Amino acid sequence: MIIRLDKERHMKVTLNALSTFEDMTGKPLWGIDAEGMTAKELQAFLYACLQAGGEELTYHEVGDLISLDNLAEVADEINKAIEQSMPKGTDKKK
Repeated sequence: MIIRLDKERHMKVTLNALSTFEDMTGKPLWGIDAEGMTAKELQAFLYACLQAGGEELTYHEVGDLISLDNLAEVADEINKAIEQSMPKGTDKKK
């Protein structure tokens, strides 16, 4: 998935990215979205997914790419990435 920050960057939601997020925050990703994340969680999620996408940025460099000017757009893109990574067909109604 492409996310526009300082330039187009590649991010991937992989098991390694989820594990990195959990290691950095102490929380599993399941059941939360970008609006419910703290600033540190948002940064950790983006960092982990950018690393999985092949981007070579430090945690602090990722934080510098997010500002109040683009926070809402970044949160929207993170929510899209989370939605796209979830298994399909798990919300069956009886």
